[in-house]
Amino acid sequence: MDITPGESLPFPEGFDPGNGALDLQVIAEAIDANITAKLGQFKTVINKAVRVARSTAAGTAFGPNLRTNILGGLTPFSTVYSSPGSPLGALASLDATGLGSAPGIFRAGAFVVTAPIGATTAGSFRLLEIQALIPNTPTRFPTQFVTKIADSEVYETNTGAEWQMAELEIMTPFPDAPNGQLGFVGTQFTAYMTHRNFASNLQVLAGSVVWLYRAADVEV
Repeated sequence: MDITPGESLPFPEGFDPGNGALDLQVIAEAIDANITAKLGQFKTVINKAVRVARSTAAGTAFGPNLRTNILGGLTPFSTVYSSPGSPLGALASLDATGLGSAPGIFRAGAFVVTAPIGATTAGSFRLLEIQALIPNTPTRFPTQFVTKIADSEVYETNTGAEWQMAELEIMTPFPDAPNGQLGFVGTQFTAYMTHRNFASNLQVLAGSVVWLYRAADVEV
C-alpha cells in the first residue's frame, strides 16, 4: 500500500493483491487515528487555560474615597476552578501563573456585589476597576510595567446592596515566568473598589466572582 502525501493515509495501489477486506481495515484504522490526533489538536486550541474564584464570606468593610484592592485579603476569595497546572487556593491577585508562558490575549473580570455595613448614602457612586500590570521584559525586576484598566461605575439606588461587573482584555508577551525563571511575577491582574458611601463603610458580599482566562495565543 502507498500513502497520501498530505495526511499519510494508506491506499491500495492498482497492482496490490485483491485483499479488499484487509485494505479497508488498514484505511479505516489510519483514518480513525488521524481524526483522533486532529481532535486532540483542536481541543488544545479551543480549551484555553482558565481560573475562577468566588468570595466565600462578606469581606472586611473599607471606607469611602479609598481605592481598595478587594483581592488583597479584605475579602476571602477561594478558587473554585483552575485548569490543570494552575495553582489552587486563595487568591492574592489574579496573576497568570500556570496559564502559559507564551504570549497571549487574556481576559480578566469580576462580578461584585457590595453593601454598606450601616447607613446608606443615597445616589453615591461605586467604582469597580480591573487593572493589569504588563511587564516589558521577562526579568525579575522589569524596568517598567504597562498599566491597562477597565471599569464599571454604578450609582446607589437607595437599596443598599448593588452589583456590577467589569472585564478587561489585554495582550501580554510575558504572562508567566519563562523557562521556570525564579522571581519573575509575570502579568498581574487586580480588582479595585472605590465608593462614596460616606454614611458608612462598604463591604464585598459572599458570592462575588472573579475570573481570568487565556482567550487566544498570539505571535510577537
